[in-house]
Amino acid sequence: MRIGPAVVLLSALALPVSAQTDPRAFEISPFLGYLFGGAVYDFGSDPHVRADVADHAAYGVRLGYAVTPWLQPEVEWSRSETRLQSRASLDAPDFPLTIDYFLGGLTFHFTRDRIRPYASISAGVARLAPPGGESDLVRDETEFTGSAALGVKTFLTPVALDAHIDVSVGAGYVVRGVYGTNGWSGSESGGSVDVPSLFLAGRTDAQEPVEYGRRGGGGAILLELVPSAGQGGLEKPMEVGNISFTWKHPVTGIKHSQAIPVESPYLPGVVPEGGYFTDATIEKGFVMLNLFAGFRLATQLAADSDPRTARRVLETLRPNVSDWVEKNPDVDVQDDLAYVDLFVKNLQVVEAQTQPYVPADPPNPWPAD
Repeated sequence: MRIGPAVVLLSALALPVSAQTDPRAFEISPFLGYLFGGAVYDFGSDPHVRADVADHAAYGVRLGYAVTPWLQPEVEWSRSETRLQSRASLDAPDFPLTIDYFLGGLTFHFTRDRIRPYASISAGVARLAPPGGESDLVRDETEFTGSAALGVKTFLTPVALDAHIDVSVGAGYVVRGVYGTNGWSGSESGGSVDVPSLFLAGRTDAQEPVEYGRRGGGGAILLELVPSAGQGGLEKPMEVGNISFTWKHPVTGIKHSQAIPVESPYLPGVVPEGGYFTDATIEKGFVMLNLFAGFRLATQLAADSDPRTARRVLETLRPNVSDWVEKNPDVDVQDDLAYVDLFVKNLQVVEAQTQPYVPADPPNPWPAD
């Protein structure tokens, strides 16, 4: 059988990994998918001969431009290394076949989130070629084709490159701890951290449900400041510090910068009842910092064979966090409370198996003559 003028009809499921920084920007999408169905017809024969294209994996790349957040024209190349299943007779042989698709079409995004389900339709040409070269039965052909696809996109392009954060602390405070990064370099008066690239978080809203073990609405770097010694005569007593932030745009390479002064309406060491927070995100960060400190201290005590004190640390922390969650419902902190309870249960088991620490009698400080 010789394959003459053909029409190839295919449907696809694809999972691309896209590179995009702006909803109205160019998008490059390498993808891996699976092709279902398809047929090739030889209309030059009598009677007409049909051969089926076997279902098979496909890979390729798309280039698109989002003219709106929902619609995106695209051009695509993909390849499928499959088999041609002849229907000329029951004993007709199958032929290995490589198909290259060159398509243009339109994609519709169902959401504007970082993870976007989509549907697309396209048309173009397909080059059908036997891997071993042409034969009397099969030869290279370039024919019309159409495609319909369903898939999910996720964006991996960073939102910023070469980010640099510099912090200088006001004279009324000193840095006691830095959390959320291993790259901090500095002293009690401030410091800096470099972040090679910044990406969008998997969850962009702290109120989204915690599913499949995924946590957080993004990353955070927390600085713990305490009042410095000698508060008298401060020139700017309300100044907490200054933060400067520089980064490069990942596409244009243009460098951007931002400076943020941080001030408090209260003198260093003066804390109003209920604390002072500029917004809910900062307040949540404070709660998360206390949880982290509690987990870390309990872990250190348990490692030092003192599970009883470790348990008491968590049991002291828990009611305060629980009261906060009751007034400020938050799925992340509620989830942390569940881990506090699990940690306490584990410590109770270890505590029952650990001999209580009994300090030894001190040596006689009065040496014998």
